[in-house]
Amino acid sequence: CRDAGSAFICLANALSHPLFVAMYRNDPSLLTQRLELFDLVLRANCPLLARHLDALEAEVHNCVLTWFRSFFAKPLPLSLTALVWDHYFVGGEMFVYRAAVGILRVLSPRLLGMDQESALGLLLGRLDGHLPD
Repeated sequence: CRDAGSAFICLANALSHPLFVAMYRNDPSLLTQRLELFDLVLRANCPLLARHLDALEAEVHNCVLTWFRSFFAKPLPLSLTALVWDHYFVGGEMFVYRAAVGILRVLSPRLLGMDQESALGLLLGRLDGHLPD
C-alpha cells in the first residue's frame, strides 16, 4: 500500500472475510459457524489438546476470539504478528485458524499439565517467552 487511502482499502479488504464480519457485526449465528470451523481444525490437528481443553471446560473460544479481534497483535510479539499478517494476506481466512491452532500446538505441552485457571491465564496473556523466536 502506497498511501493512507490505499492502506485503508487494504485493511477494509482484509477485514471483509466472513470471520471478521461475524466478529465485528457481533452476529451469533455467523460467529458460531466460524468457531465451529476453528474447532474442526483444532480437533483434526491437536485431538489430545482439544479433549483436554473440553474436559477443563476452558472457554478457548473466548481466547481465540481475543486473538482474532486483535489480529494476533495482543498475544504475539510484533515479529510473529507481522508473520501471521503476511500469511493471512496470502492464504486468506483459513490461515487465521491454522495460526491459532499452531500456537495452541506449540503451547500444548504446557497446557496439557494445567488446570482451567492456569490455561486461560496463559492463553489470555501475552505469549512472549512462551513461543519460540
